[in-house]
Amino acid sequence: AESAAARAAAADASGAELASEAEQLRQRAAAAEEARAADVAAQEESRRLVGAERQRVAGMIYKEALQARTLEEQAAQLETLTAQLGEAQAAAAGRDEAIAQRRAMEESLAALSESRARDMDKILALDELLGEGRTSRLSLSAVLGCLSAVSRLSLG
Repeated sequence: AESAAARAAAADASGAELASEAEQLRQRAAAAEEARAADVAAQEESRRLVGAERQRVAGMIYKEALQARTLEEQAAQLETLTAQLGEAQAAAAGRDEAIAQRRAMEESLAALSESRARDMDKILALDELLGEGRTSRLSLSAVLGCLSAVSRLSLG
């Protein structure tokens, strides 16, 4: 009976040992499952973080591309405005030159007008002298005609 009791005690000890080992295996399995779950969660978090970082980088790249395009558009606008400014300055210089030429022509015209007025005054003065000379000649002709008539009368 002792041996059966010893066997039963050994079996109980063996069962307790097995139960203890089974519990340890369950704990290890639970720990492994927790570790696997934590690993999966860490992988998911890592994927989420990588996705968020990709989106952030994509946003930065988009902004840089947009800024580059904006800068290119601004450079094109600046070139256009510079060309327009050059054309406006050339037109202004042409206008200034035309104004200077017009002033020079007006001065020349004024000088010609003054010269013409002086020439007209001289022509009028000469015309007056010619008129006086003609009147003098007519007077002399009349006097000569009278003298001629008087001398024919006195001789005749």
